[in-house]
Amino acid sequence: MDKLKLYRQRMLSYPTKAEVFFYNKLKDYYSKKQLYYRHPPIERQVIIGWYIVDFLLPHKELIIELDGNQHFTFDGITDDIFRTAWLKEIGFDIVRYSNNEIMTKSNEIIEYIDLWASLNHPMECYYNSKRYIRMANRMKRKNKLERIPKSKELV
Repeated sequence: MDKLKLYRQRMLSYPTKAEVFFYNKLKDYYSKKQLYYRHPPIERQVIIGWYIVDFLLPHKELIIELDGNQHFTFDGITDDIFRTAWLKEIGFDIVRYSNNEIMTKSNEIIEYIDLWASLNHPMECYYNSKRYIRMANRMKRKNKLERIPKSKELV
């Protein structure tokens, strides 16, 4: 089995407190507004190319990253810059929030994400994001997708 798939399974089995809190808030928000059937569900820990993203809202082509303390080190910041640039290049939009922001301002963040939905047609974005993920994973399997070096490899 691929190392990324094993790592994804471990991340799904042991989520952080902020991930559990945010996922439950997001599900509650969509079910209260009865948007769950109009929009596809939120996907957690999705493999896209060489990366695993925290949350993917395929109907918005939006990736939500929750940043813990390791993301605020020099290595974490440089890795995030490369990762964000690559994901934007293949067609996704990325928003990043710290775990502290998620725990204190979750309602404002969710309303912002829902506003994002009104800017794009939901089903068109859903099928586009699925196509982007298939393309990135297919290129990775054929070794045509170069992994962006981690910050430690740049030195």
